[in-house]
Amino acid sequence: MSLQKNKNIVNGYIYHEKQHLGYCAKHALNSLFQREEFTINELNKICNTLKVQYANYKLFNPHKSVLPIGNYDVNVIMWALNTREKEIQWFDNRHLDELEQLDIDVLYGIIINKGSKGSIFNKHWYTLRPVYKNKNRMIIHEKILRSSSSQIKGKDMKIEDKKESKSEKEKKASQIKPPEIPPTNLIATKITLTHITVDSNNNNYSTVEESPRNNEESIMKSDTKEEYEFSWWNLDSKLQAPIRYISKEDLIFHIKCQIVNNSQILLIYNK
Repeated sequence: MSLQKNKNIVNGYIYHEKQHLGYCAKHALNSLFQREEFTINELNKICNTLKVQYANYKLFNPHKSVLPIGNYDVNVIMWALNTREKEIQWFDNRHLDELEQLDIDVLYGIIINKGSKGSIFNKHWYTLRPVYKNKNRMIIHEKILRSSSSQIKGKDMKIEDKKESKSEKEKKASQIKPPEIPPTNLIATKITLTHITVDSNNNNYSTVEESPRNNEESIMKSDTKEEYEFSWWNLDSKLQAPIRYISKEDLIFHIKCQIVNNSQILLIYNK
């Protein structure tokens, strides 16, 4: 097991499985989790479960190839992700212009099926996701995802409980404390998701603690700028090595270039 894991580690920190037969769905799932999360046996068991529950096929399983080469369909991927507490949202590839509005900062990753313009054997699953070399940055990224997931759940709960009287709302509003005014000797700090830039003037400076983000970002101060730049990767198992995208625009451009009429785009979130 350890030898297999070492074989799949690229650049010292990226998990990237190479293509084997028709097991691209397995490679895409494991690249998404950045470890060997699923085995062929587990995915075959999912296929058997789907066959029993949703189809009446006696001679073959419609969710994989009749040969022992994989070719798992989207139902297997969605079932597998559900067992790992992931939420899947289909993106309608007829509206590619809406990709620019996609909030990729709350995405766990993206799984794409390229589709095909001819033979069914040209279909291929692969993963896009952020991977950071710096362990602290990866921890912060995972916490952002968990926080975003809990905020979405909180909003759903609030929608159900929106039956407060006007007096109750006014009472709550009166109890809200105004935000504290920052010291006058501090000036603005430009903050992004990847790094912090501090402006200075006459020995005045702003610190991470005064920023509107979490204090965890103070970890970034001691690290290089490179480690916190945009770091989404194409982990396609047919590539010799992963490809990094340097911006959201670069990532979106790639997705648009890959899509044909029968392509599938799965947006993966934490539950």
